[in-house]
Amino acid sequence: MSLYSTIKTALAPAHLSTKQLNIKLTDIEQQAEQIDVEEIVRFVYSGQYGSTTNQHVVDFERNWSEYNNNSYTVMCNSGTSAYITALQSLSLNRKDTCVVLQNNSWASVLFATKEFGYTYTFVDTTKYLQMDIGRLALWLSTNASKFKQIVVVITHILGFTGFYNKLEELKKQYNLYIIEDCSQAHGAIDITGRKAGGQTSDAAFWSFYPTKPLGSVVEAGAVSFNNPDYYIKARSYINCGMNGKYSFNSIGLNLRPSPIAAIALNYKLQYLDEWNAKRRDIAKQYRKLLKNKNILVYESSRYPVYHYFPVLVKDRDFILSKLDKHNIPYNINYPFTLAELDNTTGYLESKLQSDRIISLPCHPKMTEEQIEYICKVINYYT
Repeated sequence: MSLYSTIKTALAPAHLSTKQLNIKLTDIEQQAEQIDVEEIVRFVYSGQYGSTTNQHVVDFERNWSEYNNNSYTVMCNSGTSAYITALQSLSLNRKDTCVVLQNNSWASVLFATKEFGYTYTFVDTTKYLQMDIGRLALWLSTNASKFKQIVVVITHILGFTGFYNKLEELKKQYNLYIIEDCSQAHGAIDITGRKAGGQTSDAAFWSFYPTKPLGSVVEAGAVSFNNPDYYIKARSYINCGMNGKYSFNSIGLNLRPSPIAAIALNYKLQYLDEWNAKRRDIAKQYRKLLKNKNILVYESSRYPVYHYFPVLVKDRDFILSKLDKHNIPYNINYPFTLAELDNTTGYLESKLQSDRIISLPCHPKMTEEQIEYICKVINYYT
């Protein structure tokens, strides 16, 4: 055997049939240990199931507003509902409004925008997965005069925040509305010390799907504001347009939250900062151990959440087959762009990312041995 073959064999990762590391994509089972299940049982036996005024819901809305430095929060039944509520609360004239979407966002943002009849367009991303503010500025310079109202929906994909000082300048210049999609960025902090969904936007929304950094035990979402008029509209909108029992003051939908979700979130919120810090420590280990130059590792000088740890690889199908072989779980955020879902071409950077991205486990319960093993497998096959 040649020296090269000997070294290659020595470096080859052992199959997990003999190395049982039990790597999981998320740690939601362990997170559940922080929830007082008896609290849920007491709620079930209370018979007090009303949601919008339930004390658990009220408490979470207050706690979430305080945590994110917002004035108001309205809890609802999913992240998609939260986006719809954010959009509808701005009281826009749909015929004269264009919604600008970040091209690597989740599909329901596009689908809801289309369903409610808004004109929309897409903006490509930077190599760091964030909305390209320069491209947004170029689009605005050509198209802003065509619309009376423009809404820009920015997505803090995988828990990363962008540099949005220029976005604030554009907001003032073109009188934009800004909605932040913080569904993967619970507690993320940008370089200025501002939390995602804090004070930059007109509305910010979150998904609390169970696998999110702050996840519930059922579907849940929330939308936050600093403008009281938007808050009042949102409060009514998620409750079928009512501002009191049988008092309909506007058109709305039944998007009411589950108090069980609020119970879980109130308990888990106490640990969110600790969990996020551990995610950053794990990401630091990934960056240290992933050596191959064919991998673009996202590294930020800000304070991301690391919903997962993303890498970009040139031959994703091949790498995925090897991860499967070695029992390493992963996710892909996302294997499509919004433009592709809309049968639109272009947007080359976000298209490149959707073809190459692999999201690796990055949850607080991971061990150093698990991280080392994942990196060894990826380094070996790239």
